[in-house]
This record gives sequence, C-alpha cells and structure tokens, in this order.
Amino acid sequence: MNDKIASNYEKEPSLFQLIRGLTGNELRDERASFIIAAVLNLLATLSVLSIPWLIQKVIDEVLPSRDTQGLAVYALIIMAGLILYITLWSVHISKIAGSVERVFYRVREKLMMSILSKRHDFYGRFKEGDLITRVSADVEMVATTFFERAVSATLSFLIAIVIAVTIIIWKWELGLISLASIALYGLLVNKLGEPVSRLSAKVREALSGQNTTAIDLINGEKEIRFFHQQKEMVERFGVAADKFREANTRLLRYTWITLSAEEAIGMIIGFIPFLAGGLLICLQLDPTLSVGVLFAYYTYVSHLMLALYDGVEGITKFMGVRPAVERISEILNWPGEQAKADSRTTLLPDNEKFEFRNVSFSYPGGKPVISDLSLELNRGGKLAIMGGSGSGKSTLLSLLLRFQDPVSGEIMFGGHNIREYSLQFYRSQIGYVRQDTHLFRMTMSENISFGWYNVPEEKVHETARLVKLDDVIRAMPKGYETIYGEGGVFLSGGQKQRMALARAIIRDPALLVLDEFTSALDGNTESEILDMVFELFKDQAIICVTHSPLVAERFDRVIRL
Repeated sequence: MNDKIASNYEKEPSLFQLIRGLTGNELRDERASFIIAAVLNLLATLSVLSIPWLIQKVIDEVLPSRDTQGLAVYALIIMAGLILYITLWSVHISKIAGSVERVFYRVREKLMMSILSKRHDFYGRFKEGDLITRVSADVEMVATTFFERAVSATLSFLIAIVIAVTIIIWKWELGLISLASIALYGLLVNKLGEPVSRLSAKVREALSGQNTTAIDLINGEKEIRFFHQQKEMVERFGVAADKFREANTRLLRYTWITLSAEEAIGMIIGFIPFLAGGLLICLQLDPTLSVGVLFAYYTYVSHLMLALYDGVEGITKFMGVRPAVERISEILNWPGEQAKADSRTTLLPDNEKFEFRNVSFSYPGGKPVISDLSLELNRGGKLAIMGGSGSGKSTLLSLLLRFQDPVSGEIMFGGHNIREYSLQFYRSQIGYVRQDTHLFRMTMSENISFGWYNVPEEKVHETARLVKLDDVIRAMPKGYETIYGEGGVFLSGGQKQRMALARAIIRDPALLVLDEFTSALDGNTESEILDMVFELFKDQAIICVTHSPLVAERFDRVIRL
C-alpha cells in the first residue's frame, strides 16, 4: 500500500512540468524576447556591480589623499553607471512584460477554445462560476505571478550567480563564509515555504464556491424576488464569501509572516561575512583587506542576499499558483469532441436520409435512457417526438447532434454512420433551434450568419425578410450593425426564435432540429412560428421534441418515448 502511494506521489508532475505543459509552445514563440531581456538584465547588473568597486577606490585612495578632482571624476562615473543601469533595467522590464502578456493572451485563447470544444459531459461536470474563475481569475493569477515572481526570480538567481562568482574570485575566504551562510538561509526558507501551496489551493476552492453561488443567485433573481428571499439568499452567499475570506486571510497572514522572517534571517546571515572581515582587519591578519574593500565586499554580499531574497520570495509565491495551474490544466486535458471522422477518406452522403438503428444509451452507472430505438426520417419528413420528463427526448437529440455517442447501435446519415463524417461537416447539414436561443453581443448581421464566413449582406437581409425581422432590425439604432445587448437592444422570445430560424436558413440544412422551441411562447406566436417553419423548410426533414400536443399534431408523424 505504501509503495503504491509512493509510486503515485512520484508520478505527480512538478510545477515546472505543469507550466511547461500550459505555456510550452507559447514560451517557445517568445524565446528571442526572453533571451534579449536576460542579456539586458545581465548588462544592467554588471553596470550596478561596478559601483561598489568604484566606491572602494574612493575610500581607499581618493579620500586619504584629499584628491577633490579624483572625487569628482569618480562621482561622474558612478552617476553614469546608475543612469546606464536604470536605462537597461527599464528596457528589460518593458521587453519582458510584453512577452509575458503575449504568452498568456495565447493561453487564454487556448483555454477558451478548449472549453468550447468539449464533450457533452464536460458541461455537467463544471459549473459556470467555476469555469469563469478558471478563465479569468486563475489565468490572471498565473500570468501576474509568472511575470512578477517566476521571471524575476529567474533573473534574480542569475544576478546572484554573477555576484557569487565575483566575491569568490575577489576574496575567496570571505566568499566561502558567505556561501555557507547562504546555504543555511536556503534550507530555512524552503522549510518555511512548504505550506503556501496547500493554503493557496484552499483559497482557489473557496473562490470557485463563492462564484458558483453568486451565479446561482443571479440566474434565479426572479424567483428570489417573487418569493421575497433576498435576505436568505444574501446570507447563503455570505457563507460562501466568508469561507473565501477565511481561506484568503490564512494565506495572506502566513505569507507575510514568512516573508518577514525570511527577510530578517537574510539580514542576519548577510552580516556574518562583514563581522568576519572586520575581525581580520582588527587582528591585522590580512594586510590586503582595507576598510574600502570590506565596505565594497559587504555591499556585494548585501546585493547577493537581496537577489537571493527576491528569488526565493518569487519562488515561494509562485509555488502558490500550482492549484490555479492544475485547474487550468484540468480543463485543457479534459477530452474534447471527436472532430475528425472515423473514416480516413472524405465521405459525402448518398442521400439526405437520417436513421437510428437499434440505438441504446445510458449514462455511466445508470439505467438505460434509450433502449433499442429504431426510426427513419427521409427528406421532407416531419417528425415530432413526445414523452414525459426523463423519457429520453433530449438525449435522442443529443445523440443526433453528436453531443454524445450511443452505447450500442448506429445513427446513419446518407447511408453512412455519422461518426464517419467530420464533426464540422456533419453539423453543417443540420439546423438547430433550441428552447432558449442565445444571441451574442455581436452585430445583428453577425448573429444571423453565425457559424458561416463571408456571407453576403444581401443574403443576410433576404434571410431576415423571410423570418419577418428585416423591419425590426432596420429600426434599431445602427440597423444590421447594431450590437445585440448594447444600449438596451434586446429581442422578445418570438423574435429570438425567428433569429434562430434565420441562422438555420443560412445553412440550408438537410435536417432542422427543434428542441422545445415554442415552449416559452404564447399561443398566437407559437402558431405563427410553426407556420413559418413549415413554409420555409417544406423540403427539409424536421424533427421536433415537444411537450405540446398542439405542436405535435402539426407534424406528419408522432413518436412517443
């Protein structure tokens, strides 16, 4: 048992491996910028490291000789070094910031593409609040921490290496004392930083719970107001918010106490070489060690400790993003839809016939939802599907639309199993109108042609006229260029379903799928929309899932599940 646990622990990827998996290609695309930034950082470091050496010359040579001209020269050189340092450092920061933002811009795009390309079960597993947290807060946290902590930590360690080599070459005795003290510092800091990742995981979990609760309440605002449950629901939100507050307080408290302790320990350890050098001067054991050299050496050690402190602080805080990286990686690694066809050759349907052949479906661990279902739908056929809640109506459409796959049996289109077609081609043969059509915050023209590219404006306008929306859209502030949802521009339920029909007309599908598409409409609007459907799609096959007998009786055939 213990061996198994140890084996699982060893297989757990490191944070470095997770980051590489998340940003590997994106970082490679920016490697030239990162290399330039590193070179600029190195040059800035060398320019600022020359200053303690110059001050040592002033202390040991210029001041004892009262050389005012030499003092002025050294002062100008030191000022020039500082200006060079500030210039190089500013360019380096600008370069690195732009590179990091481009990397995580692509990560956000990749994550959103991943979310929009998942299998049907994904959307039941992950709630809206959780996904919003991962796309926005988690990615922003990783991006900010990557720039402020990981990149700066890497550069700080590079500076520390340069300084360590310098002090070893200059005074190896004091250098060895310094490096031994720093090794002790590293061990202490590592021990103090261990709980940060665990505390950060608690914070992300609590934030996700808070967001999920908030979205739940916002989506149910009508019921909350109708039943006058504002106070009770705010209390419920308060419970989730309080969990986040407690988790975040624990993380902040421990992080700042840890950083303060690390800073204090670093100052004490950095003072050890100075005491050792002072002792050598007092006892006159090293005639080459002067006050100026000791001052410069102590300055170098202070810079070394500061670089190590910045590096360790960066690594400590960066370790806290592991839960966020894992949450993002979980989404990216979740299986997506099978977009490619099973067949290696490009297939075209032999006809426009859809067929279920002995199809069965059940959810994992559950009883069958659909059992041995067979049906045919030829071109022009009109089929209504009825049944009670849980009878499998929505599941049937989900299988037909390839959101899910049958456990057994086949679904055929044009004489071939639908899995033999690419997902994009297969769905392009279907128009889909669901109960609550979603219109995007895009122009009305783009909403009508959604899913297709370079649709001529004349075609968009003609389609709008067919569904009797042309006058409605032209009356909007910017006509077809009006962005839906801006400035209070919205459509009624019936108008939204007309928009959905317009999208279907643009596709010129072989099959129109209607999923409870009139359930939210009044009787007159329902009848008007149905008349429009049968007029505009008289040549296409139509399959309609409905609870309404009045809707079902308009179809040629009715199947009850």
